Amino acid sequence: MTIVELLGWVLLHFVWQGAIIALALAVLLALTCEAQARLRYLLSCAALVLMLGAALATATRVRTIRGAVLQADAPVASGPSQVTPLSSGGPRAGDRAGNLAHLIPPAETRADATRSAIVQPIVSRALPWLVISWLAGVTSPNGSSRGCIRITCFPRSSSPAACSPHFS
Repeated sequence: MTIVELLGWVLLHFVWQGAIIALALAVLLALTCEAQARLRYLLSCAALVLMLGAALATATRVRTIRGAVLQADAPVASGPSQVTPLSSGGPRAGDRAGNLAHLIPPAETRADATRSAIVQPIVSRALPWLVISWLAGVTSPNGSSRGCIRITCFPRSSSPAACSPHFS
């Protein structure tokens, strides 16, 4: 897996992960009083750290899954199978926990496999463009607040809005 593919998948998953974290933060901030500035600041910082952790965990997970898929595609040496079939008689008396493999659903159903086979190539072709667009937005001088919004702060006064944005 290339770095562009990895970064693309991380960005794609970060959209929904970041949205969930931001929604949770919005709910928590709505529940706190405006007077509790330290708590609001702590919650906001925790949300940022959680977003960073989610992105790093996603990158690790995508690399692990991709590595497992590549290993699964590798040829397997022929030999006796290590898998023991389930007996229809239920758990044997000698098993400690019994054979519970029949309770675990398959990881991927046929509909999921078909959907994945259709969607995966489309998304994979779009990933380089997603990464290029993201990099262009991050590195562009117009993408930063310096070029778009100028904040003007006035000396303290009795008005509640001491700072006001000016769009240029």
